[in-house]
Amino acid sequence: ITANGTSINTSGASAYGVFARSGSVVAGTGTNVNTSGATAYGVYAVEGSTITLQDASITTTGTTGYGVLSYGANSRVNLSNVAVSTASGPGVTAWGTTPTDNVQANLTGGSVRTSGVNVNGLYVNNAFASITANGTQVNTTGQGSNAARVIDGTLTGTNLTLLANGADAPALSLKGN
Repeated sequence: ITANGTSINTSGASAYGVFARSGSVVAGTGTNVNTSGATAYGVYAVEGSTITLQDASITTTGTTGYGVLSYGANSRVNLSNVAVSTASGPGVTAWGTTPTDNVQANLTGGSVRTSGVNVNGLYVNNAFASITANGTQVNTTGQGSNAARVIDGTLTGTNLTLLANGADAPALSLKGN
């Protein structure tokens, strides 16, 4: 599916903005995604799917509404000059469901802004999960809200800016075996 110059608005629990599964491929330029509602993710790639957005915006306002989630084996999200903003969910997440899942989120330019308690800007979870960010600015506000948190995965940054504002909120938090 290709969606250029498209506005996507959802409301309600689990009302995802862009959802790709089972090896699907979604692409868009100038796409604006807005979600509200509990667990209403902005962009969600699962089961080996790929989502690529350019010159776009993603905004979530619901409780635990991930901005971007790449989840499970071989899932990919590629963002170029995309502004991600969340009110109480992680900004961009690459999450492997098993220790061998190869999951990626790739960012070029753009920004990630989150607010709320324990809400990470960039979040990598599992050994073969990775986020690559080039020229991206990440800004979190809230207690325990890391600008970037990595658990057994990989974060590669070039000209990456990490800003964390709040008590117990490091800019970079690493945990691994």
